[in-house]
Amino acid sequence: MQYVENETLELKEEFDDKLVNSVIAFANSKGGRILIGFKSCGELIGLSDCKDVIFRVIKACRLFIEPDIIKFIKITENTMDNKKFVCIEIFKNAEGYPYYLKNEGLKIGGVFIRCGCNTTPVQSQLLNSMKMVAYGNCYSEMLCYRDDLTFKEANKKLKNKLFSKKDFRMDLGMQNTSDQYTNLGLLFSDQCEHSIKIVFFQGKTKDIIITTKECTGSILKQLDDAYEFIMKCNRLHAEIVDFYRIDRYDYPEEALREVILNAIIHRNYAFNSSTFVNLYADHLEVLSFGGLMHGTDVIDIKRGIRRPRNKQLADAFCKLGITNDNGSGIPTIMKSYADYKNKPKICVSLNTFTIEFPNRNYKFKAWHKIPREYYNIL
Repeated sequence: MQYVENETLELKEEFDDKLVNSVIAFANSKGGRILIGFKSCGELIGLSDCKDVIFRVIKACRLFIEPDIIKFIKITENTMDNKKFVCIEIFKNAEGYPYYLKNEGLKIGGVFIRCGCNTTPVQSQLLNSMKMVAYGNCYSEMLCYRDDLTFKEANKKLKNKLFSKKDFRMDLGMQNTSDQYTNLGLLFSDQCEHSIKIVFFQGKTKDIIITTKECTGSILKQLDDAYEFIMKCNRLHAEIVDFYRIDRYDYPEEALREVILNAIIHRNYAFNSSTFVNLYADHLEVLSFGGLMHGTDVIDIKRGIRRPRNKQLADAFCKLGITNDNGSGIPTIMKSYADYKNKPKICVSLNTFTIEFPNRNYKFKAWHKIPREYYNIL
């Protein structure tokens, strides 16, 4: 009998390190079989020690694949034309969550699918869809694939080293009773994989960049770093009205604080991309991934309706005393522009949330004539 590789069949001459990639690919696709002891052309060459091959396959699957996939595979020793071979039958994962390489994690390069007769890494769009189907909006509650998290920056920000205490981490939901970290722990850790990218442009377009900054590390550090950098770009204008001097920042300080908090707490962390803050001459925009929660619209959030995507993360910020629990973020932003004609604009798509602040001092400035020495200060 001649075998031909296809979407549900792969042939291998012997066990190799890439076999686990194919096991993952079949489990994440329609299921399938891997026959060991065959040339790629379909010719059976046989194996000298099937038991050793079976042992190595089971060991590799247990060591290198997450979650546990053993219950979804069946390994048998077979004989054909007096030659022995091993058949690995991989069943489609009916529970929905994606399998991935333990050392790579649930990200590009760690997740595979079958594409025709090939095993290929999942690309970002499909990976995000797989995460959404599997875990919905519970990213922060998922178990983290890392067990080496550190919290130096978080402890530094709180100045009391509470993050070094297991009971405190468990109370926030960063760690479970089995000493396993959750993704909430990953977000607060120094190893946080997400970031905030800030770009300061000279004019009203993206043609000329004045300066940039990427805020990385613990989300507590990102919160402070992003606010500090934006405030450096937030120029102060002085105006004399009658006998009084009125100082006014381009953007209200309280609005900037709230918009950064909202971007961190409510973004969809299933997307690997950064949160973006773009400062132009006439406005500032903050773009984060994750549209509004189902059943919520822009009018609702302007009224202070609170429906957080990452409830554990939002609750953690409340417990840390950084935010309150009354949904005042967007109302605070709108209120800061109550005395101005131009108001903040909110634009929502299926996967993104963008809020735009008008520059309150733009009419007073010749932004296209910013002196070069000012760039160096930033």
